[in-house]
Amino acid sequence: MYHSAEYIMISNKRLPTTPKAFQNYVLKFFKKVKFQGKNYWAAFLTIQSPKSSVIKGIAPSHNVDLIEFKEDLPKGKNLNDWMMQAIKQKIIFSFSQSWDDGCLEELSD
Repeated sequence: MYHSAEYIMISNKRLPTTPKAFQNYVLKFFKKVKFQGKNYWAAFLTIQSPKSSVIKGIAPSHNVDLIEFKEDLPKGKNLNDWMMQAIKQKIIFSFSQSWDDGCLEELSD
């Protein structure tokens, strides 16, 4: 089975320069952390968002869960599109890992 994990961070200083949609997303789901002596907002991204309540530091990443975050985004872009571009431009730091654990999801005789 294929797995992946992603942890993203943005500096406190950079956050005000981002679209309102991303700022609201960060304020709702990210938690404040210190990294190399500097202040950041950070979260693990998950496909399955928490059902009952917000857990700071765990952020949904599925487009369905992000539909509410659209203020101030470039025309035709959703929040995931913007974040992918921001990672490439090094506005957001992304640490990710993917792996296959070798387990089969289905066994056949």
